[in-house]
Amino acid sequence: MPHALTFDEEAHAYKLDGRPIPSVTTILQAAGLIDYRFMNPSDREFYLTRGKYVHFATQLLDENDLDYGALDPDIRGYLDGYIKFKKDTGFVPEMIEFQSYNDTLWYSGTLDRVGMLNGNRVIVDFKSGTVAKWVAIQTIGGYAQMEGVGTVTAGYGLELKSDGTYNLSEPFTDFTGAARVMNAAIIISRFKNA
Repeated sequence: MPHALTFDEEAHAYKLDGRPIPSVTTILQAAGLIDYRFMNPSDREFYLTRGKYVHFATQLLDENDLDYGALDPDIRGYLDGYIKFKKDTGFVPEMIEFQSYNDTLWYSGTLDRVGMLNGNRVIVDFKSGTVAKWVAIQTIGGYAQMEGVGTVTAGYGLELKSDGTYNLSEPFTDFTGAARVMNAAIIISRFKNA
């Protein structure tokens, strides 16, 4: 029987069948793999908000529902980077901002895209900053193990830049290693939050 996953965007909190369930990024933060302590809180809020708007613009683009006239000029360059990425690589998204869960390991999340890249079905995670090392754990250690994602051959981090360009990471393919780190992060997160 399928579970009911809900997401409160304002609180950035998921529930599965009415029970709180942590997200992949929350787990990675609690385990110390994602660390924003060096960042001024107002800067962090700015970057998180910008990322949210970039994600929303790319989603509207992929769903053929983008009103270019209503687009914030500060977001346009990032969107242009995504458009260029799709044109250069032929990337075809299949799943867009897909929310799911792993009820065995008890986590949830929203993956940015699953799609076809160079003949392979992959996960692509968007960043409006540099692609950090932990993105491998996020994509193939966490998201790839969620319900309904299906088989993927790699994960990627896609850095979208304000000047309309992009950087695509090398493929993340060590699924076993990423899953081990994700499992360890889950254990550490539970220990710290117990």
